[in-house]
Amino acid sequence: MIRPASRALAAGTLGGVLLAAGCAPPPSPDLTAGARAVLYAAALERRVEAARTLDLDVALWLRPASGRDLPGATAALALRAPAGFHLRVHQPFGTALEIGGADRKVAAFVPSKHLAFESEHLGDTLGVTEPAAFVVRVAAALWRPDGATWSDSALADHGRAVRWQSGAERVSMDVDSYGLPRVVDVESPRMGALHIEYTTWFKGLGTQWPGRIEVTSPQRGGRLLCRVDHVDHGAGPDSAALAVYIPPAAKRLDWSGVMRQVNGLESR
Repeated sequence: MIRPASRALAAGTLGGVLLAAGCAPPPSPDLTAGARAVLYAAALERRVEAARTLDLDVALWLRPASGRDLPGATAALALRAPAGFHLRVHQPFGTALEIGGADRKVAAFVPSKHLAFESEHLGDTLGVTEPAAFVVRVAAALWRPDGATWSDSALADHGRAVRWQSGAERVSMDVDSYGLPRVVDVESPRMGALHIEYTTWFKGLGTQWPGRIEVTSPQRGGRLLCRVDHVDHGAGPDSAALAVYIPPAAKRLDWSGVMRQVNGLESR
């Protein structure tokens, strides 16, 4: 049985993805929650529009639950909002890992081991309705607090300025005086909890983007750290660009087999 914390770390790793140098200017004077909501909505729409065809150069560092950091890696991440992504992790002589997703479908291939994974039901396992859309939301900070109440009292108490429910997911978010999310906590019965911090932002393509994102599983202690080094417009919303080619002879794993591979990395 996969524990909720393992689901959370796995979701964060998928969802995981992203980030760069560059910091926002010093905070402006404190604003009310309502004023932050207005700024947030405007900035969110700019990111949503650009993320429809967005290519990022990123660096990734993973610390599994063992607490031992794995070697960092550079990668190319393509986002096709609202629910498509493709991640190619580089190694010196080719590709170390390729992951792609659209809506509910997620596929992955490790060329060096000839291992593959493909499923339209991963979201059910992880407790995320659409895992590909979740990756896009985390990577581009596309959190949409529909129907949420923005609270001045929460700001005064250094709590979350806004909270909302999205399906089975309970979400809370801190937004700064520029309308940028700084901390997002997501929790669901099956996934467990994820803590997401957007520690730096930078300007590109006419708006602000997360420059450094840290995704942690508070229950288990695993962490994914991402840094975005560059953003650019993608070639277009071509679903073929998100596809992962899996050779017919590849050994296909179920999700428990994927988790065994992850646990094997932790024990080395």
